[in-house]
Amino acid sequence: MLPANASKIYASIRVKPVYPDGIEFVYVYREPVDASRVAHYLDTQVPLLKATFRTQIAPEMKRNGWTTPSATWTYDNPDGTVVWTHRVP
Repeated sequence: MLPANASKIYASIRVKPVYPDGIEFVYVYREPVDASRVAHYLDTQVPLLKATFRTQIAPEMKRNGWTTPSATWTYDNPDGTVVWTHRVP
């Protein structure tokens, strides 16, 4: 179940394992979006994603035995086409 505010934007949000040492956050939009416009906006969020990974996600992954953690953020349109993806090693 998605939080009310997220369910207005996303049909689903999943966290998937990416072997051997990664995870992927997959966001699927509820309605189709203009990929180039949204990708441009998401590009501006890369510094925040990197900081979140460095200060919160990677330390937890290392504490749980992941030797070289990485995280990928992927945003998809409802038809499965990728709007934007970014990996932080």
